[in-house]
Amino acid sequence: MSRHFTEEEAVLRIGEVCEVSGRAVTILVDKNKNLSDLFIREKF
Repeated sequence: MSRHFTEEEAVLRIGEVCEVSGRAVTILVDKNKNLSDLFIREKF
C-alpha cells in the first residue's frame, strides 16, 4: 500500500490522534466524516 492510500483514502480512517492522556485518547475527526456516528465514550 502506498502512503497516499493509507492517509487519504482509507475507509476506516476517522481522523488523527491529537492527545493521549492515560487511557483517554483525543482524536481530531476528519471533516468528511459524519460526526453523529463517531461520538463514542467508552470505559474499558
